[in-house]
Amino acid sequence: MKINELAKELGIKNKDLITYLREAGFSSVSSHVQVASEDMIAMAHKHFDAPKETVKEPEKEIPKKPVVEKPVEEKPLKQFKLDDMIPCRSVTPYGVTLESPDKTMIYRWKNWGDVEMVRYKDLQSWRRNAIVTNPMILIEDADLVEQWKRDIGDIYKPFIGVEYPEELFDLSDDDFENLLRTGSRTVKQIIATVAMTMIRAENYPDVRKLRIIDDVLGTMLMQVLR
Repeated sequence: MKINELAKELGIKNKDLITYLREAGFSSVSSHVQVASEDMIAMAHKHFDAPKETVKEPEKEIPKKPVVEKPVEEKPLKQFKLDDMIPCRSVTPYGVTLESPDKTMIYRWKNWGDVEMVRYKDLQSWRRNAIVTNPMILIEDADLVEQWKRDIGDIYKPFIGVEYPEELFDLSDDDFENLLRTGSRTVKQIIATVAMTMIRAENYPDVRKLRIIDDVLGTMLMQVLR
């Protein structure tokens, strides 16, 4: 049984299970596709299994007063100042270092998921740059994303709800191939890089996924397995 399968069985997130196992002494756990040992499974069940709740008799329903809906008022657009700091999350499986256009700021993200505060005026300079539109980082301010949706479009969609880049390999084969063919350059680079990292760590992804990567991107991952 893999870590992600155990997490699903327990009804928890992969990230929470990995964090618990590492704190419990299994320091080698780093990916949701690793195989869980019998000790890991037993400890996880003991820790996360909640006692069964007693069945309560259904409460009598109290008649509710009709709700009068108020007209929805449009929320005014948030006004950003040039020096406002905006949270931005890395979506690359390697370190990223960016220098502000005026060369007064250095921004660093060490790993996937790291969040760095970036000046609004620097994001403005990168608004139509590959840094934002490819993307290397995701803007975490919902108001700003909404205001820039014409430039951002659907490029954030592949990253929504993805806590670890390895989770992209959980897609169905058809969705995985479609993502490779239609995704941004960063998405394609992430998948190829993570696949090689998983192979080197002997956390082998599905062979069918490797064949799809080779066919679409022209890589030679299958040869590495031989």
